[in-house]
Amino acid sequence: SAQFVKPRQIAMYLCEDMTDATKTYIGSLLGDRDHSTVINGIKKTADEYNRSDEFKNEINILKNKIKPVV
Repeated sequence: SAQFVKPRQIAMYLCEDMTDATKTYIGSLLGDRDHSTVINGIKKTADEYNRSDEFKNEINILKNKIKPVV
């Protein structure tokens, strides 16, 4: 469903950024998606991250909630 696409892409981006998981493994965790779908989701999220300060801030907040700085 379209309402889950962007959150799933953000999850792909965070998994790629914060873990050593392969794209194939990330795809299997997120609804059995193909590694090329994961690559596309990561790219779309990274592009928006680089374009929008507001989106960058939202992603950084998520990162800090997932892995707080000690």
